Amino acid sequence: MQDFHSDVHKSHLAEGLSHLWQSGRFCDTVISVEGKTFPCHRVILSAVSPYFNAMYTSGMRESLDGLVTIHNIQASVFQSILNFIYCGNIVITAENTMDMLHAASLFQISTLQQVCEKNFCENLSPQTCIAIWRISQAYSCTRLTEHAWNYIIDNFKSVCRSEDFLELTKEELFQIINEDNLNVENEETVCDAVLPWLEHDRKRLADINEIFHNLRLPLMNSNYISTLLETKPCIRENPDCCDHLLQMQRGGHRQELTPAQYQMFRERNEQVLVMVDGRRQEVACFSLQRKKSFALAKFPYFADGKASCVLKGDIYVCGGTSGVAENRLVKYETKRNRWVECAPLQQGRCYHELVSVGDNLYAVGGFVVNAAVSGVEEYNIHANRWTKVGDLLLPVGGLSASSLKDTIYMFGGKKDRLDRKTAVFQSFDTRTRTSAVLGNLPVNTCWSQALTIDDAIYVVSPDGNVIKYTQKSYPAIVSVIKNLDCEYFRIVNHNRKILILQVGDTKYYDELRIFDPTSSDVIVARERLPRSLCDSDWLKVVINRHHLKYECSSHHGYR
Repeated sequence: MQDFHSDVHKSHLAEGLSHLWQSGRFCDTVISVEGKTFPCHRVILSAVSPYFNAMYTSGMRESLDGLVTIHNIQASVFQSILNFIYCGNIVITAENTMDMLHAASLFQISTLQQVCEKNFCENLSPQTCIAIWRISQAYSCTRLTEHAWNYIIDNFKSVCRSEDFLELTKEELFQIINEDNLNVENEETVCDAVLPWLEHDRKRLADINEIFHNLRLPLMNSNYISTLLETKPCIRENPDCCDHLLQMQRGGHRQELTPAQYQMFRERNEQVLVMVDGRRQEVACFSLQRKKSFALAKFPYFADGKASCVLKGDIYVCGGTSGVAENRLVKYETKRNRWVECAPLQQGRCYHELVSVGDNLYAVGGFVVNAAVSGVEEYNIHANRWTKVGDLLLPVGGLSASSLKDTIYMFGGKKDRLDRKTAVFQSFDTRTRTSAVLGNLPVNTCWSQALTIDDAIYVVSPDGNVIKYTQKSYPAIVSVIKNLDCEYFRIVNHNRKILILQVGDTKYYDELRIFDPTSSDVIVARERLPRSLCDSDWLKVVINRHHLKYECSSHHGYR
């Protein structure tokens, strides 16, 4: 008996539907757009579009006489929509993306909406991000809204010089400048951006007092505020605004402020790369904004072969090779700059992976002495409790892992410490708590690194191979990073690009490689990063600026 892969059947079915549509056979409805008619099949339209499904099952006139007239859409756009429905093909350009998104929203075609969102995400710029942010909210594109918002916040210095920034509503302006994660060097930068917006429309001067109440004046330099009072007539001519600036210049009187005004005293957050060195028990971070390194709270225990991940903004580290370290779990609280002890693992392990899914952590793979661990443990952050929830079909250590939706995918590793690296590709479903061996990777790999970007997992192996996996496609090598060939490195997702940090390297420790998955381009940036040992972890988090007080030399410590 021959077993056909399901994709073969799907492809054959799609070709048949496309042929029926193009030949006009068995069509039972006609769509009229701008006077042009399109013969179609009700069942096909209904299967793809909830809009058409509701129309044809509602008993409306259109469902009875077979003629449907669509308004507020171009005939050429609808032609492209039908091509997508029947053939799965569509050409998205900068010129038609808006029309396609409108059509996808109108007909409730979620797959097409995702294509449009992806196109918008890939074309974000300081000049377009505000418009895209507004569009995404109008069409309830949650993921696009998040991407556009993060772009605005991360690139504020460039965005505030765009024409669209000057056209923001007052409410939109406040939403942006009140964001704690706004990427600015100081509060003077925010004020410098707000002043042109204020002067762009004289009508806005009526709200000048409210606007300056949304600036964090107590954190500004006193001389800067004096300059504002001296050089800006719009401030001097408003007694309430002038008095407010003078009060804030003196540091303000907190007892006179309303609770909503306390944000004026709150420091901004910064995106940082945190290095956790288990051997020296040192923790340092590199500010992506200021390009400086700072010392953080000391790591609480000695550990080689530990695993780490970020969940709800905090860093979790567990396991290791040294005695009691094998069972430990600790959490770094980014809001408090401190490490706290959590419940220990039921089974200690080292050279494993720690993956977050929802509100839970999962410890998968690893070694105990030389043998690989099969047990999968789940940690509930609310209950502070580990539970064994399953076993891997093929126990491995030295693997890499990441998640898509509710499933953890694992790549490569070794069956025991002395064994050769493998090409095993396996998964663990956190809902059903079942494991599966899905096949083999294109190459054998061990000590690789994996992370998720949108709906894909990227695996970077020590030899430079980059493997991409989606739930719709098998793992495949999509690029090779030249001259990587480094056994000890870590990768971080930053703005949908992969930062590659070499650890324990005596020559390239301050070399930051940036891999763009969309183009396969690699940029090498020279940054004065903290030196790290082979077992150090790198993770990206947001931390409050008041914790970044103690600047450390990039060459601190030993290797």
